[in-house]
Amino acid sequence: GVVTYLRDTERDFNFSIEDGTGGIMVYPGHRVALQPGQRVRVVGVADVGKQGFSVKKAEVQPGAMVGLPEPLAATMMDLVGGRFEGRFVEVEASVRRVRLESLQVLPQRLALDLGSQGRPLSAWITRYSGAADRFAPGMLVRLRGVCLRWVNARGQSTSTVLLVNSAEDVTDLVPASEPLLMPLGEVQEWIGSEETSPRLACSGVVTYHYPGELTVIQEGDRAIRLRPTRAGVATKQEPPGGGIALGDRVEAAGFPVMGEYTVELEDAEIRRVGRETVPLPEKLANVAALLSGPNLCDRDGRLVQISARIRAVDERHGERTLEMNSGDKSFTALLPSNLELPVGVRAGAQVLLTGVVALHLSEVERRLGSPPKDFSLLLQSPAAIQITRAAPWWTMRYLGFALGGFIGIATLTAVWATVVGRKNARLRQEISARVFAEKQLAADRRRMAADLHDTLQQTLLAADLQLNAALRTIPSRPQMALPQVSLAAQLLTRSRQEVRDAVWDLNTEGKEERHLGALLTQACAEASLPVSTQVSFVCQGEEPTLSALILTQCVRVVREALTNALRHAQAQSVRVELHVSPTELHLSVTDDGIGFDPQTVQGPETGHFGLVGMRERLLRMNGRLAVTSAPGKGTAVTFTIPIPSVS
Repeated sequence: GVVTYLRDTERDFNFSIEDGTGGIMVYPGHRVALQPGQRVRVVGVADVGKQGFSVKKAEVQPGAMVGLPEPLAATMMDLVGGRFEGRFVEVEASVRRVRLESLQVLPQRLALDLGSQGRPLSAWITRYSGAADRFAPGMLVRLRGVCLRWVNARGQSTSTVLLVNSAEDVTDLVPASEPLLMPLGEVQEWIGSEETSPRLACSGVVTYHYPGELTVIQEGDRAIRLRPTRAGVATKQEPPGGGIALGDRVEAAGFPVMGEYTVELEDAEIRRVGRETVPLPEKLANVAALLSGPNLCDRDGRLVQISARIRAVDERHGERTLEMNSGDKSFTALLPSNLELPVGVRAGAQVLLTGVVALHLSEVERRLGSPPKDFSLLLQSPAAIQITRAAPWWTMRYLGFALGGFIGIATLTAVWATVVGRKNARLRQEISARVFAEKQLAADRRRMAADLHDTLQQTLLAADLQLNAALRTIPSRPQMALPQVSLAAQLLTRSRQEVRDAVWDLNTEGKEERHLGALLTQACAEASLPVSTQVSFVCQGEEPTLSALILTQCVRVVREALTNALRHAQAQSVRVELHVSPTELHLSVTDDGIGFDPQTVQGPETGHFGLVGMRERLLRMNGRLAVTSAPGKGTAVTFTIPIPSVS
């Protein structure tokens, strides 16, 4: 491409090239002697950053001088919108501000601010050695240069500049001159391009002044807003000719731009020339009168007086905001937040406001060209608010306070009642828990007594009889006493088992789990721990809530059957099944062991109490026991237990 812009300083070396289809900024890896208008070949790495697309770490091969390409005709709107980014363009614009950047940038660079504050554009003359007065605000110039935009992380434009190689690329079209002094009304009726507009001047009396932001002047029935220079906005200081106050006659010179609804003067220089009386405000009956009539445009910025009722008082965006009602319409009055409101200015008060009208267009009104239906009133001081009728004492605000207090008391009462109710509920629960624990303890004692009487006492008595018989036999026939001692030992082992079972019953009763299936699952798991036999459990049917007696006795007969199967059957697997019907529990313990003949099985007389103990427990529950077995065919022990009806 052809070099269209070159920046060659002690710190920076970069240039822009164009090939007829587009332009791009190049950042070489080393310096090369180049001039604008020279053809070059660039090889580098494409990159995107805050200045858009560029080529970094570039190797540059200089070529022949071919001259700058023909610039593309562009408008400031084209440049700000990004249409000609990177391209060599030509644009006409009015100079609004001149800045010689000799301290910030070396070598010296001249910056020309162009365009309105809403669409700012600056031109940078890279190599400028002339005087600062070479250009002046109000000049109409034609510039040639490369458009460059700074963007944010989303690629959206934040700033636009026109990179101009030298002052030779700037042509004076209309020299700077004194602003054209016109009546204020004619300035308001100005129609033209904001990009090439001349400086206009007018005179009027100050009706509103906010330092560094806005000044409003009025002449007769016409008014206009003055926006200070951008330097004034940046520093929040008075524009040239500071010390502006209400009633001052001033002369203002600036560039006309379209405001929200009427023309304003931007980058305005304001000069105080005298002192007069503030114009009398136009007195309006209500909002409807303000927003109607053929002279609505002339009312924008004019000083008016209107009666309204305060709906609310707020503070936002650095201003005190009065939400007002007038008839069936509403509007907003604005007062600087550093000023105190007069005493009595609160919701419900009827007031007379004197301020400057600021008409507002909605998007629909702007699109359709409809007149505005909304406005705000700019108040200069607290004196612009006159109370005509004080606000009633019993306002909605105070009613809200009263209701809030009542609701607060009711809430506290409800909370107190809830806390007391919860405490009482906890006390009732504790009492119920204690009564239940006492009943449970009594039931445990009764069951423990029954177990000791029915099992342990009988077993110990049998052991005592065997030992007494052995004592009588030992002196004369020692060999005959050995079976009696062995049987007594088995009886004592059985007693120890009975005690352990009784203790297990107590531990089971202490648990919250009242389901038979869970307890049988635990019993199967405990039985299989010391052996390699696989013990499984299956439950069919919905389990009812059972009494402690049935729970413990069922678990104990199953444990007894498991003990027999694991100790005597030599089984590989044992299956425990629980079938629940509406009236009965069916329990079975089945193994694949060696089996036995039920008719010849040994009983208590030889120390075998398993089947006898199971039958006794089932009798307590009105249950039945069935044993099915044969040598070599395994064993099935089945229990049938009726479920007591709930009365």
